[in-house]
Amino acid sequence: MSGDAIVHEGRERYSVPVHRAALRDSRLSWGARGLFAFLWDLPSNWTPCAAHLKKMGPDGRDAVRARLAELEAVGALRFERIPGEGGRFSGTRWVILSPAAWAREAPLRGGEGCADADQD
Repeated sequence: MSGDAIVHEGRERYSVPVHRAALRDSRLSWGARGLFAFLWDLPSNWTPCAAHLKKMGPDGRDAVRARLAELEAVGALRFERIPGEGGRFSGTRWVILSPAAWAREAPLRGGEGCADADQD
């Protein structure tokens, strides 16, 4: 196994539901919310790689990196360097934290006033 790893702190073993607050956290773009849901669902033995994430969807490298940075900024994702031999690093551990630790559920607003939704 390479030094790269993914770690889920606080995830239940029997399921991978996404906490509602993670999906309604208005600090995050829609893309970052979706990326979190995707990462949260990955198995612990998956080897993380931003280049692979880029291939999994239509967005480019810069968009994937920006969404990872959004997740890191709110505390949903943490990157840890894995020490190796001779003072070098052997990889990076992606720690995906439970939404219970970071997410802020924004209230739903304005749903009643959407009668003109077809007039974009």
